[in-house]
Amino acid sequence: AALAALEAKPVLDYTGINNAIGSVPADLSTYTTSTASAVTTALANAESVKASATTQGELDNAATALNNAVTALEAKANFNNLDSALAEAKDIVDEGYTAETWARLQNAIAVAEAFNRDETGVSQQPAVTAAAEEIIDAIEGLEKEIVLNYTAWNAAVAKIPANLEGYTPASVSA
Repeated sequence: AALAALEAKPVLDYTGINNAIGSVPADLSTYTTSTASAVTTALANAESVKASATTQGELDNAATALNNAVTALEAKANFNNLDSALAEAKDIVDEGYTAETWARLQNAIAVAEAFNRDETGVSQQPAVTAAAEEIIDAIEGLEKEIVLNYTAWNAAVAKIPANLEGYTPASVSA
């Protein structure tokens, strides 16, 4: 009777979960932190399920979750141009630029520095590129403050006699 009650273990197909585990990129550092973290969590779960699964459904669900996490991986945006623009901008010293053009440059720098580089993915590359272009435009738009030097003018005015009565009207108006 006990022999008749023995039940065979189900034969599980590990192909799906093995393929899912094999699809995980070796280097997750090039992906946004949140998407890489989701893959790491799904991978740990898949490996745990693979070791202890008793049903095909468990294996398939873990494989699906891992495949979805891998599909959702987002590469980090490229900051090379922005870094170059930032370096150039930070080398500029405010030496008499107009308040408006200097403020524009400082604002462009602040926008560029606000990016969370670990979470800025390629889907946000246009914003990164725009920030780099804004810095370059702000640098090119810097204008020097016009400072008028009245030294020569004041010296010339000081030479004019206080009493012009002894001069001809034509020479006074010239």
